[in-house]
Amino acid sequence: MMNETINVIQNHATVRGFDGEYTLSQEALSAIISSAKQAPSWENGQAYSILVFTGKEKEKLANLVEKHDNQVNNVNTIRQSSVFLLFNINLSLYGIDADLGGEIEPLLIGAVDASLALENAAITAESMGLGTCVIGSIRRLSEEIVTTYAYPKYSFPLVGMAIGKATKEKFVKPRLSDINVIYAGQSMDFTDLTPVKVYAAKLKNFSIQAGYTSSDWLDRFLNYYNKGKYPKGTKAVLQKQGLL
Repeated sequence: MMNETINVIQNHATVRGFDGEYTLSQEALSAIISSAKQAPSWENGQAYSILVFTGKEKEKLANLVEKHDNQVNNVNTIRQSSVFLLFNINLSLYGIDADLGGEIEPLLIGAVDASLALENAAITAESMGLGTCVIGSIRRLSEEIVTTYAYPKYSFPLVGMAIGKATKEKFVKPRLSDINVIYAGQSMDFTDLTPVKVYAAKLKNFSIQAGYTSSDWLDRFLNYYNKGKYPKGTKAVLQKQGLL
């Protein structure tokens, strides 16, 4: 049975064109953040923090992002948005003083907690008729962010989200079919890539209909993972912050 919440979730689409003159009310922002905080977390640990950027602080962040290559779209998105929320892994709030080196579990806990909080925030914003754009490449300047905003040990900028009033029509992208992602208790078999290739072709047709160009979906991930095109500083900053 469909309801308004399901409708909002199933019609999610990334928005990159925002009305730069639109101001998000404090009431709306408070509701978005309150919803984020209600996300589930391991042992109710809430191992994350949220940096809120508006006005001059948002412009300061955009200027920081602008110094990096291939960030033009993200810079424009941040500048045009009404607010930019930066979700961080944050294990420092407990006052721990532990050597987490070599242990991946604390990092995963913080990443999952922060991601769940972001999703709650996105659903809430979109339920208000606002647009959202999640920006993971904020990690490409993790060193600068950690330094600029004096991050304590055991904290790390994980992912950001721009929120604002959309100025462009949004197009809901098709998703992978159930055969690719749903397994009723049986082992997962990925030896046959035919369904994935069918999806890649479907996405290509979708991009043409939506009026934008995009690289081949499957090639994108083959190039990224096979060639290790990861942000160069992520691992080093995680180690510096005591999280890896």
